[in-house]
Amino acid sequence: MTTQHPRYSKEEYAQRDDEIDEIPVCPQVKKGHYRKIVAIR
Repeated sequence: MTTQHPRYSKEEYAQRDDEIDEIPVCPQVKKGHYRKIVAIR
């Protein structure tokens, strides 16, 4: 069996997390869907 390696390094995960935090999601959520789960692409 082969060992699985993480897809991203810790630094890459941190960078991606910071980028996601910068996306203004709330203005894009349609009326009536506030406080529901949102998928971010």
